[in-house]
Amino acid sequence: MKISATIEDLINKQIQMEFESRYAYLALSAWFETTPFQGFATWMRRQASEENFHAMKFFDYLNDRFGTVKLLPIGAPENGPSTALRRKPPMSAEGIAPLPPQEAIIYLMVMTSASDGSISDTELRTIGRVVRSFPLFSE
Repeated sequence: MKISATIEDLINKQIQMEFESRYAYLALSAWFETTPFQGFATWMRRQASEENFHAMKFFDYLNDRFGTVKLLPIGAPENGPSTALRRKPPMSAEGIAPLPPQEAIIYLMVMTSASDGSISDTELRTIGRVVRSFPLFSE
């Protein structure tokens, strides 16, 4: 039985969003490659691979149900955290403002350091120095 056109359109949109997320993670990985935070670069690359995996699951699901995969255009993100993190998530609720870049990088650093076992002590100390230098944490 063929999948409905409405569901097909929604799945194609989800595939697009998964690939957009992949690109955003790759942009962050590329930026982190230029910093002392190599563990972050590795973690971002892993997340990009995971987004690709998600997209392909939807791709296969649609094909298995005799739907038509329509790869929608995705834009190239700018490299670096200030642009990639300001992008409003596609499924966010209306009225939720994006985090300021400084706050977003703090969340990113904390989240990544908590989840990535390959981050070295040197990187963690550098994160601490960087975070303490933000005006938000000044005394």
